[in-house]
Amino acid sequence: MNVLDLLGKYKNIRDAEIPKLGPHRIEKSIPYSGGIMTFEPGFSRPISPMLKKRFEFCSTWDNAYLSQKWLSIDEINNWENDEKINEWVNLRKENSYDGDPLEDYPMRNLAIFAINPYEPEEIYLVWDEGRLEPRVWHYFGAEFYRFNSFRRFLLYINGMMDDADTVREVI
Repeated sequence: MNVLDLLGKYKNIRDAEIPKLGPHRIEKSIPYSGGIMTFEPGFSRPISPMLKKRFEFCSTWDNAYLSQKWLSIDEINNWENDEKINEWVNLRKENSYDGDPLEDYPMRNLAIFAINPYEPEEIYLVWDEGRLEPRVWHYFGAEFYRFNSFRRFLLYINGMMDDADTVREVI
C-alpha cells in the first residue's frame, strides 16, 4: 500500500474509533512548494515524496493518533512561535539520552511533526545524511518508537506492522 492508501485506511480506523477516542478533525490540504523547517534557524529540508503525499492528504489533523495533533506544514515551519511546541521540545532536550535525536543529531536534521497538546509526547522527523526520506521518532510517555520512514509509521498505526518493525501482512 502506498502512503495515500495508508492515510485513507487510517482515517477510516479513526472514524470508527470516535465513540472510544473522541472526534478527530482533518483540515483540507493547502498547496505548498517550499521545504520543511528544521530546528536549525533558517534551514529547511526538501519535502520528501512520502511527506508530500501526507501534506496532500490533509493539512492539520487534530487527535490523529494517541491524542496527537499532526501539524500542518505552516505549523511545522513556524514552530519557533508556538509556546507548546517549544515547551515540549525543550523538555525533551533536558531529558534526552545518548542516541536520542535531540541529543545526537545536528539541529538541521530534525523537525517537529506532531505534538500532544496535553502532555509531552511528540513525533519528530529525523534526517540521516544522504537519505531522502526522514525517519520518524515517536515519543509516547517514557517510551519511544523509531520507524525508518513515514510509510513504516503508517503501517504500524494501521496495525499492519508491530513495534519490532515486522510487517504483519504482505503488502
